[in-house]
Amino acid sequence: MNGKLKKLIPFYVLMLSVILSQVGMSVYITALNWRVIEFSNSAFHIGVIATSMTLPQFLFSLMGGAIADNKDKLRSLRLILVPVSYTHLRAHETPEHLVCRLLLEKKKKKK
Repeated sequence: MNGKLKKLIPFYVLMLSVILSQVGMSVYITALNWRVIEFSNSAFHIGVIATSMTLPQFLFSLMGGAIADNKDKLRSLRLILVPVSYTHLRAHETPEHLVCRLLLEKKKKKK
């Protein structure tokens, strides 16, 4: 194998993992929207879900970029990684339970 190709293998592995992650996230978002529309039959609820998933990511990306440009990158990464990881885990821990439970309770009240 060519020496230059061996140096690019980590990049290709990273690229493949990002592609697979994005495919998985697309399936997750589609399934979540499907469940929300199935339970509530409301486009407004899908908009609330989409906004709650994208707005924090957008805002924290702006702040994170400003912090990374002005501070020590390793220290910034350590400070930001813990809360971001925690919120990411919490967001993916209970979406079905929380969202669907709220919608089901709303549906039960209507009956």
